[in-house]
Amino acid sequence: MRMPTIRRLLRWSCLLTLLGLVMCLWSLLVPKPIPIILAMSLAQGIGTVAFLLFLTVLYFDLRLSRTLPQALAKDAPEGKKS
Repeated sequence: MRMPTIRRLLRWSCLLTLLGLVMCLWSLLVPKPIPIILAMSLAQGIGTVAFLLFLTVLYFDLRLSRTLPQALAKDAPEGKKS
């Protein structure tokens, strides 16, 4: 995956996180049923998508810097000793 794509995904993750936080803050400042329902359902979904985007960016960033294969090889068992 190219660097501009990774940056774009990271920006979307940040924007979605901020949107979810604003919706949660709205439900705290205006404690009526509709804001609370939106915060408990829609904002939670938005936050989950933002977190998944962030994990995707983290995975591809580690793959590009070649630290993920090294970390996986380091933690792999050497073999069974009998």
